Amino acid sequence: MLICNQTTRRNAMSKSIKRIAVTGGAGQIAYNLLFRIASGEMLGNDQPIALHILEIPEALKSLEGVKMELEDCAFPLLKHIQIGSGSFSIIW
Repeated sequence: MLICNQTTRRNAMSKSIKRIAVTGGAGQIAYNLLFRIASGEMLGNDQPIALHILEIPEALKSLEGVKMELEDCAFPLLKHIQIGSGSFSIIW
């Protein structure tokens, strides 16, 4: 059970959003890593993040499913998710 006090929430609101790019987003390793990042296990429970997830064009349909799962979890630190198949499809 995650307990979050008011101080933690205030700090999360005042910090700038960190943008994280993950390649191979539909793969097993990235799948597990994405949920850890979104939950705050990687950068701390007060750091808001935006995920930019890349995958090969053939796996974009699977990546859409991963994106929907992340959105369904409603992680409070996850402010934005963008997916694409090439580095030029990601807008920083």
